[in-house]
Amino acid sequence: QKEKDYLKVVLKVWNRINYLIEKAPRYTDFYALFKYDIKQAMNAMDYDLMTSHYPAIINITEAWLYAPHSMQFLFVTSVNLMFLSHFRTEELWLIREINWLVQKMARIGNWIYTLEREVREEDFTSGVMAYAIELNNISLKLLQKIDKKSIDQKIDKTKINRYLQKEWGECYYKLHNLSQRTTAINIPKLLAGMERLLVLEDALAQYK
Repeated sequence: QKEKDYLKVVLKVWNRINYLIEKAPRYTDFYALFKYDIKQAMNAMDYDLMTSHYPAIINITEAWLYAPHSMQFLFVTSVNLMFLSHFRTEELWLIREINWLVQKMARIGNWIYTLEREVREEDFTSGVMAYAIELNNISLKLLQKIDKKSIDQKIDKTKINRYLQKEWGECYYKLHNLSQRTTAINIPKLLAGMERLLVLEDALAQYK
């Protein structure tokens, strides 16, 4: 019954979204992109499911390829574009690159500060696990046994966090460099928001 109630809510929300975006001035211009971005988000969730069924596939490359899409920044961007009647389509590549970097930064923050909870809940879809395996902190055998205590002890969080923070910083500076190329997005304000989000994730980590 719980799953049925959940699906009813999802369907209600989805129908409401469709009702609202159909009224957007550029609905037809960006609807195909909207559908594509939804599929990307769903594909990211499918990949997480596959890593749960087949832990042997966990790797850093695919973690970066799929996981950021589950943050759904590009999906929201497609919706926003439908309502921006004066948006210049030639800037579309730039807007998508900006939002890809932002969703990657959000994913990194989530990975860093939800790791302990994910280990407790036996959810090993985090990219931290991909780094732990490839850096030889965790063996696949240990992961398949789901030995939560051993996994938590063996993960070199400091070393992995350095890798992730480096990725976050590279995204930050890429965004900073893109700030001179568009006025469609206030990138300095966006970066300030991402900094606050990282601080908030850190402050709330003990409650996750």
